[in-house]
Amino acid sequence: MRTGKRRGFTMLELMITMTIFSVLAYALLSALGLSTSSREAVNSMASANTALRDAVRAIADDLRVSSEDRTVIVAQPDGSSQITLQLPIMVGAAVTWGVPAEDSALVGGADEAGWSVRYSVVEGADGVQRLMRRILDAAGNQVRSSTIAEGLSDGDGGAPPGMTLQMTGDVWEITVALAGRNPRTETMNVSSRN
Repeated sequence: MRTGKRRGFTMLELMITMTIFSVLAYALLSALGLSTSSREAVNSMASANTALRDAVRAIADDLRVSSEDRTVIVAQPDGSSQITLQLPIMVGAAVTWGVPAEDSALVGGADEAGWSVRYSVVEGADGVQRLMRRILDAAGNQVRSSTIAEGLSDGDGGAPPGMTLQMTGDVWEITVALAGRNPRTETMNVSSRN
């Protein structure tokens, strides 16, 4: 029989306490992991949406200053559009059509008459669909190329094609579609300069 005051905790009490704290710590870490992955998913979607809007805006900016008779649209086998256009430039004292110096990629370059800007969806070696903006010289040779969006839809399974351009009346309708778990499209209407 014990006659003194009991001091400390029994082994059983310590084990129960440790088990409870372990379960609480596991639940807290799981919640933190879930919130981190949710934040990453939201950031990824926001980044994709921004890239999608930027791609549509880049095409719209070029269409706004171009002219309908300086814009050629070619339908691609996957349903996408290939757009080739020229922009107004100054050569000497005359306004003509081509590519401005900031796009020509030539060091100390000038506005290039007869050159073109081409937008098209290209599948990379990795199978990813990319929207490319290319600068072509007067002979049609690529001088410069940049990716303005990636992860575009390939048009399979009823999904919209990666990029389309249609003219209705005097309004261009640009649509860019992303593929993936959360497919989405961005559409913008641009008035034609004629």
